[in-house]
Amino acid sequence: MRRLDKRACRRVAGQGWNTDRSRGLFMAKSVEYIVRTAIKTIARQKTLVLYLYDTEFGDPGPLIPSYTVFQGREDYITLARKDGALVWRTSKLEHLDNDYRFTDKCVFFSKNDEQRVLKYCRAQTQSGFVALEHLQEEIKDQRELMRRHAKQRITIAKMKRVPPMPRGIKEWLRREIMPSYIFYDYQKKGPVQGYCTACRHMVEVRPKHNQMGVCPHCKQPVQFKSRGRRGYICDRETAVVVQQLDNRTLLLRILKVYFTYRKDDVPEQDISEAIRIFSAVDEAGQYSEEVFHHNFEGRDLTPWKTGYPPIRYLYQENFYASTCGHLFCRILAKELKGTPWQYSQLQGFYESDHIPLSVETFLKKSVVYSQIELLLKMGYYGFTADFIYRSIPYHVNASEKKPHRFFGIQPEEWKFLLRRGLDKDDLALMQRLNVFPMPYSKRIELFLWCQQNGVDSYPFNMILRLMSPSKMVGYMQKQYEILKDYRTARGQIRYGNLPSVVYEYRDYLGLCQSEGCNMESSVVLFPRNVKEAHDRLTRRIKIRESKEQRRKFQQVLKQLAHSLDFEYEGLVIMQPACMEDVTAEGKALSHCVGGYIGNMADGCCIILFIRRKDDIQTPFYTVEVQGTKVVQVKGADNGEPTPEVSDFMTVWENQVLKKQCLAAA
Repeated sequence: MRRLDKRACRRVAGQGWNTDRSRGLFMAKSVEYIVRTAIKTIARQKTLVLYLYDTEFGDPGPLIPSYTVFQGREDYITLARKDGALVWRTSKLEHLDNDYRFTDKCVFFSKNDEQRVLKYCRAQTQSGFVALEHLQEEIKDQRELMRRHAKQRITIAKMKRVPPMPRGIKEWLRREIMPSYIFYDYQKKGPVQGYCTACRHMVEVRPKHNQMGVCPHCKQPVQFKSRGRRGYICDRETAVVVQQLDNRTLLLRILKVYFTYRKDDVPEQDISEAIRIFSAVDEAGQYSEEVFHHNFEGRDLTPWKTGYPPIRYLYQENFYASTCGHLFCRILAKELKGTPWQYSQLQGFYESDHIPLSVETFLKKSVVYSQIELLLKMGYYGFTADFIYRSIPYHVNASEKKPHRFFGIQPEEWKFLLRRGLDKDDLALMQRLNVFPMPYSKRIELFLWCQQNGVDSYPFNMILRLMSPSKMVGYMQKQYEILKDYRTARGQIRYGNLPSVVYEYRDYLGLCQSEGCNMESSVVLFPRNVKEAHDRLTRRIKIRESKEQRRKFQQVLKQLAHSLDFEYEGLVIMQPACMEDVTAEGKALSHCVGGYIGNMADGCCIILFIRRKDDIQTPFYTVEVQGTKVVQVKGADNGEPTPEVSDFMTVWENQVLKKQCLAAA
């Protein structure tokens, strides 16, 4: 595609124009740019040049074009003049200057200027701007196509490494992956002849429609289907084929399989390759992958596009985009030989349950965590699946080879977990208990106690710093026996299980520490009733905080010293006398001013009351002030101020609030 020479174009860009600006198109308000055209040979290329002159050009002398558009057969470009600077732009004339319909502001100076454009563009239309838009759109489309083809040539080169699909795929899908049926014609008594889709034999069966069974010939699990009632059947599955490209790269080929039974007993098979994943490990041991999905579009060189297929429905199944599938194992050992995954136990992992799996995730995790191989060899498939696909335990040390060091626990504890049947929740609990120094026997006792009673270990961070595990366990058991029948005022059981007592005890110890209690005293550590001790301490803290808040509130009132009090035309504004006045104000007017007591005590705001002079005791309106600004004025049920109150507030702000703030400044 031949490009325009910018340097040569710049030489003819600044063509001045001497004209009378007091008449003609310069007087039209709807015209912002006048367009003049010329055909020039630039760098041996016949080029259409459009000069766009701004009708608001204010400098004396010749007009200088604000934009000069250079239009070639295979390229276009615009030189823009803004604030004396020249800038190249590649947008179309239609969208010049970030405008959606830039040409609506433009008009050709003469008919010859427009005819020059029509002739150059070889257009049938009568509008020069429409002809130019069509030509530029064709060039833009060709540019995008060339860029797309350049990327696709890289993809084509990569796809040349893809080997042929291995033999036996269709047979494997039909016999082992896709659901199998025995179709039969219904009759009331006796055995019937049915057709098995798995082995393709006629067999004698005693079926019941939709009942599961086994084919007498091939022993494959099947579902019986009466031909008269079966209707339309469409089964679909995902399969994964693994092939080696070199000793560091594997290709995962994701197949989408559809078996459709319309009227015949033989299905219509549709097997297509939807996704290709190139999984590789470099010399440094770092895993990487390249993903391509199949999506053919017109004028493409290859149907393979980079990335995973687009997800069309959030929070719903996206079958075409899914990479979880059944693993083709017949050639797997051969394909993995010599690669970093040769001993990864991928085949055994899949064959343990034949559940579709995400192979690329397995390959990535097995590179990062080589211990997966050992766990699978030990036969802990369920635990390893949790580790790979769901959530890793509390912490792991990938540099360690031995399992107990990898998971950060002691050898005896690892053996203990193996005897129990390795479980990720058990492992996570054991890891958290290893934070606390204690003998192995004590840790096992604590572990079993936690498992038996459903106790989490998180409260132990506070508790086990102050006492031994055996003391904690004994005390918690006693407290649970005391509190298990306690009910709230509504009749609900407050401590329905042992963990609720443990958390209550943790909160109690935290309050004791914050209050500076003697944490070595057995009286503090082991109260007779932890609930009563917790409640007493909470009440004491609330009383102290209430006293402190009252002191701060009174200090604010003392500083105000009624300096904001004011009277005008039968209305009075005044400060409260105490905290209780604010609470009573909120109850009387049914609004939430009572919740502002803490804000006023902390100096964040000031609460004032508006009263009628002849009824000074009855709440009327409440005012919140922050700094020099009245934030809100509310009456009963958060009602807005009346005109009378609004006028009063305006006078008060001007005569009292602003002066008070100026004096304070």
